[in-house]
Amino acid sequence: IRVGFGPSAIAYSQALNRVYVANTYSNTVSVIDPTRIGTINNPVLGTITVPDSPVALAITTDGRSAWVTSSARPTLARIDLDSSTVTARISLPLRPAGLALSPDQSRAYVTGFGPQVAVVDTRAESVIKSVPLPACPQVRCVAMSAAVSADGKQVYIANTSINQISVLNADTNELTATRINVGQGPRAVLLGPAPRTTPSSASEVSN
Repeated sequence: IRVGFGPSAIAYSQALNRVYVANTYSNTVSVIDPTRIGTINNPVLGTITVPDSPVALAITTDGRSAWVTSSARPTLARIDLDSSTVTARISLPLRPAGLALSPDQSRAYVTGFGPQVAVVDTRAESVIKSVPLPACPQVRCVAMSAAVSADGKQVYIANTSINQISVLNADTNELTATRINVGQGPRAVLLGPAPRTTPSSASEVSN
């Protein structure tokens, strides 16, 4: 599927059955109809203009809005997916790299250079706090992505430059003491569902 120049992020809206791709060098988000893939029809329905090099995007749980970060002029933009228009732009205190939304959609966590993470109130459309992350010995340090726990209480951040996962307490917007050493250059974080427990005896089943 041919999209714009420099595709850097992808997300799916179940409500609209559309795939959205952020194209950094085209300053656009491509809109794709997955039902057209493999047919004679072009699956790319069109593009949404998002200025200043979009690099990350996340779609709200209702599938009707997308949040997109841009790096050339650090901003977080909201797109109304029904009208394919940008309806809000929030200035950011960091050059962004990654983006995650809280389960209730009231917070956006924008990771980026510094390294740091910006906590954004999406309803008030304002930055609550910018939280510095453990620094690296290089000149340019970056945290590439984040993921929020299902209960919205922890934010797991890929601190790419030091090969660690940092954990933010979402209630206090402070880093916890937890630092998880991982492989070299972590770029993405994904949280899976909690493991299901299997009863070990008939008595556990009956109880």
